[in-house]
Amino acid sequence: MKKYLFYIVISGFFLSVKSHVIKALILAVLGLTGLWLLHLLAQDYQQIQRPNKKLLFKRSLDYQPLDYTTQWSTIWSNDPIGCVRSFICQIAANETSLDDYSIRILNLARISVRNKISATEELEKAIGLGEANSNGNICFDTYKLCPFSAGVMMKILAALRSSTI
Repeated sequence: MKKYLFYIVISGFFLSVKSHVIKALILAVLGLTGLWLLHLLAQDYQQIQRPNKKLLFKRSLDYQPLDYTTQWSTIWSNDPIGCVRSFICQIAANETSLDDYSIRILNLARISVRNKISATEELEKAIGLGEANSNGNICFDTYKLCPFSAGVMMKILAALRSSTI
């Protein structure tokens, strides 16, 4: 009985709330999901930024090289609107005007495709689509649900990078 009461209360809540509030809630959830996925990418990026072996000193002899594979399957399963795919597509399309950080992210994606470790067809499609078109607008047309540009996502990644170091 409690289970049905819960459903009645929830459905009553959504019936009494205006449609613009529901749209705002959905947009907030999608935005937070996108930020969380960018956080996952930042964690993968920080894995490959470990110190070189030439910086080892007496107290750091226990240094173990990390597994550098990116968890693309986790990223794809948590990216229903395709923001990561759009991001990879956009930076592949504008490769000539990228900064060092963007080039590293693109190379990380290309290494995953080349080694076939954890890359999927979706990653290959995003890179191929970006490389085939020098205009990033094709990425927006293909991944219509993602409202963010590569510049906005790079600013978010830069903020995550500076806050976690």
